[in-house]
Amino acid sequence: MLTARFFDDNKEILAFLFLAALCIAIYGQTVKFDFINTDDNLYVYENQKVLSGLTWDSIYWAFTEFHSANWHPLTWISHQIDVSLFGVNPGAHHATNVIFHLLNSFLALIVFFRFTNDFWKSFFVALIFAVHPTHVESVAWISERKDVLSTMFWLLTMLAYLSYCQTKTRIALKYAIVVLLFALGLMAKPMLVTLPAVLLLCDYWPLGRLRALKDLRWLILEKIPLFLLTVISSYITLLAQASAGAVETLERLPLEVRLMNAAISYVSYIGMFFYPVNLGLQYAYRRVIDFGILGVALVVLAAISAFCIWQWKKRKYLIIGWLWFLGTLVPVIGIVQVGAQAMADRYTYIPYFGLSLMVVWGISELAENLRLKKAAVVLGLIVSLAFTGLAYRQTSYWRDSETLYRHSLSVVGESFLIAHNLCHTLWLKDNLDEAKQYCLKAIAWNKEHDKSYTLLGYIAVKQKKYEEALNYFSVAARFKPDSPEAFLNFSNVLYLLERYEEAEENLRKCISLIKEEDKLRYVGSLTKAYKDLGVAFLTKKEPEKAAKVYERFLGAFPEQAEAIRAEYAFALFLAGRLDDAEKQIQLVLQQRPDYADGYNTYGLILLAKGKFEEAEQKFKKALDINPEFESAKTNLDNVKRMKR
Repeated sequence: MLTARFFDDNKEILAFLFLAALCIAIYGQTVKFDFINTDDNLYVYENQKVLSGLTWDSIYWAFTEFHSANWHPLTWISHQIDVSLFGVNPGAHHATNVIFHLLNSFLALIVFFRFTNDFWKSFFVALIFAVHPTHVESVAWISERKDVLSTMFWLLTMLAYLSYCQTKTRIALKYAIVVLLFALGLMAKPMLVTLPAVLLLCDYWPLGRLRALKDLRWLILEKIPLFLLTVISSYITLLAQASAGAVETLERLPLEVRLMNAAISYVSYIGMFFYPVNLGLQYAYRRVIDFGILGVALVVLAAISAFCIWQWKKRKYLIIGWLWFLGTLVPVIGIVQVGAQAMADRYTYIPYFGLSLMVVWGISELAENLRLKKAAVVLGLIVSLAFTGLAYRQTSYWRDSETLYRHSLSVVGESFLIAHNLCHTLWLKDNLDEAKQYCLKAIAWNKEHDKSYTLLGYIAVKQKKYEEALNYFSVAARFKPDSPEAFLNFSNVLYLLERYEEAEENLRKCISLIKEEDKLRYVGSLTKAYKDLGVAFLTKKEPEKAAKVYERFLGAFPEQAEAIRAEYAFALFLAGRLDDAEKQIQLVLQQRPDYADGYNTYGLILLAKGKFEEAEQKFKKALDINPEFESAKTNLDNVKRMKR
């Protein structure tokens, strides 16, 4: 029979088992889930530097390049390790996120217990963290590896800081470990920039290092290396985001609008903490402010702040939890606006520790005063199990892109990004009519979203409505005139309309706009486009134009010569430039000695030069490689007749 003594003696292992059971119950389903085509393509399944796995080259790229408007090399390396171990298996990538979240839940219990010396309160803080529905986005979204990975380093940094504070020996070494773990965390996600300020809060409570104002100077001075890393990380992050055009300017989004949005978002986050329902992928930015809602938000924030300040000596946990919540949201609250979202569930992953401290310690104190400790524990477990059920359901929406987007639109209302992403998903499934409707919705909600016009163009191409596609691509180009993609799209449609000269002109414009670092992204599409144009000119019996097309491609992408050289040689042959054609086909056959078509083309060149014996040998070589090669058979018969 289980007794109170049994639970007390085994509380640590039972607490960890309970946390593990709930985490697995919520997130175990993700091992059967797919990738999401928002960011997962950029982070994993279309990212060649990740798909190459963990190599010295990919590690160098992770540390030296800005990609997806971020610099977080450890996150890239973690994805590369996943690919090296599991390939492109989404279930395995999901499982890694779940493992990190489980570790973070364990660490949360350890950290808060070590800091406060109160096991059961710390357990409930960790329990809320483990099962809160808003944290689903950080765990079930493979691209949010940066959240779960960086939070692990956040909690490890706190543990190292506690060890540094409690020891009188090897202080320099222990402080160096604090700095190292913090630096690693910043290299996983720069949202950790607020951690030095949180450590300063912990100096006041629960560590008790800040007893008087005179202590503050030293406590700030000791954290200068950490604050310096914060400044460096913030600067690099701004560079990365600016390089991708992700940062909104003050002209487009004035500071007063940002501040008003921030106030409303803070209160919305508080509401989501207590009532985590109707959660979606993206919450649209409020460009038109409801001043009634703003007034209520300001009153709520002022009231909570005033109460925490009033209680700052008697109930220190209130002011610390409140400042933790407010402070850790600062990087993502919209003062520096990145992206089109006003809020995001993933942004609560660390900040909700602050609200959890306030609620758990506050309810515990109230229950002790009312002698209702058992009732408070039961209430806490009931709420946690309710959150577990909500989190399980929220996780189920992440099984695939279409399910997630349909659910998100149903709960968040107008969101042009989600509508666009659903349009893209349906387009890939050839559900063109419905896809078009969602892209039109995206444009209705954001008339300047060039990607939705581009996607409407792709839909029109699939429907063979080429003139309509040109119109959509033209509108997209007006919003982004320096986009190589716009001219590539023009060229592809003009080719389908058999307007080949115009198509080739747009390809040249496309190439002129491609940055050196983006060449790899476009080279496949451009190679196909140039091959198709060359064939089109040959079909029109204009081989000189075909040769010129290939020459322009080779001038822009000399490293891709082998991909198009055989076609170039054939065009030169038809244009009567036999010496040039022979040089090119020789280069082709040096690279591909078993290329039957190449030998056949070489035979035709030699035949045109009157070298019958050599031509006959090339046609025979082509037939040795491919005995069913009808064109080579015909050419061989012709050369034999000519020799008679």
